[in-house]
Amino acid sequence: MKLYTEEQVRQMFENLSNWTGYDYTMETYSDSLTPIELPSDEDIDKQAFQVPYDGTDTFYDKSFINGAKWMKEQILNQNK
Repeated sequence: MKLYTEEQVRQMFENLSNWTGYDYTMETYSDSLTPIELPSDEDIDKQAFQVPYDGTDTFYDKSFINGAKWMKEQILNQNK
């Protein structure tokens, strides 16, 4: 999956409009576009470090995995 910023998508619509002569805008197609909102850095930090330190080096591995799983769930479930 590739993600593009809103600015990049607007630029694609503008380029398409210039190339075809037809007025393409995001607003015209907004019903067919599904935006993905990513959690903030603060949200990720809060969630990623919820694993209690167990005295081993696996703490950061578990935190990273939990943070990545949480991020995936945020992306997959935001439109449900």
